[in-house]
Amino acid sequence: MTDQTPEPLWHIHDSRDDLFAALTDSVLLELSDAISARGTATLAVSGGNTPAPFHRLLSAGDLDWSKIVITLTDERLVDEDHDRSNARMVRQTLLRDKAVKAVFIPLWRPDMTTEAMIPQVSGELRHHLPVDVCIAGMGEDCHTASLFPCAPELADALTPENDTILALMTPPDGLEPRLTLTGPVLQQSRHRHLLMAGNAKRAAFARAEATTSLSEAPVRILMAGQTPLHIHYAP
Repeated sequence: MTDQTPEPLWHIHDSRDDLFAALTDSVLLELSDAISARGTATLAVSGGNTPAPFHRLLSAGDLDWSKIVITLTDERLVDEDHDRSNARMVRQTLLRDKAVKAVFIPLWRPDMTTEAMIPQVSGELRHHLPVDVCIAGMGEDCHTASLFPCAPELADALTPENDTILALMTPPDGLEPRLTLTGPVLQQSRHRHLLMAGNAKRAAFARAEATTSLSEAPVRILMAGQTPLHIHYAP
């Protein structure tokens, strides 16, 4: 890390239940502060199964959810009825209870071509940037969002021209292509939280800290913001 980059702040918990409860308290406070300061708040969340319990806790939080815009850090190009759809997971776990009043901006639009979808969704998101609170995950290959090591589009997604908000990514695992927030959008989030569980993820983050290469460990983009990255870990 450079002198200009604050060291990550670790929050280590004995259990995942404790992690989710503490993270919920932190995020509710950050969203409330954003509403007080600017009248609205933007929350970007990741997909996968790990954050689902956190989403359920957050959805019961006492906030003016009508002033909160929720979007995704990334999305697979699959319809929302597909079990791999991040939007589907968010609708089931977060856009419920009190949070049903939030505005949701999905990334994937099944009735549009990719060429038309990227500028359309980018235009919708631009009005709500920078993201106030970003909840990110990390793979064992040190990817975050859909910024994958060895993906052919990675360099352009990490350092895009013309303030690009979204990038199309081809995962090296050969599965469906994805849309992802670009590196600068993630990096410029006012509050960045990295959610990790299990020894394999902790070992992966240690590898990320040991390198200076964004292409080898794209998760490092979260570490490069002006405020500290908060890491929430449980075994």
